[in-house]
Amino acid sequence: MFGFSFSQKVTDPVCKMKLDKKTEFSSEFGGTKYSFCSENCKDQFNAGAKNYIDKKENVPAKKSCCG
Repeated sequence: MFGFSFSQKVTDPVCKMKLDKKTEFSSEFGGTKYSFCSENCKDQFNAGAKNYIDKKENVPAKKSCCG
C-alpha cells in the first residue's frame, strides 16, 4: 500500500559486509545457510568454514530462563 520494501539484511561471515539475504552467493554449513557478497568470499568460507563461524552461536546455554 505504501510502497515500502523491507529486505532482510545478513552479514557475510568472511568480510563482515552487510548485504541482502537474497544474494546470489550462498553456502550451507551445519544446517545453516550463509550468504556472501562475492564468489571469492564464498570460496574462502567453503575452504575453512569453521574459521568464520562465531563459536558462541554454537555453544548451548548453561542454564536458560525456561528450564
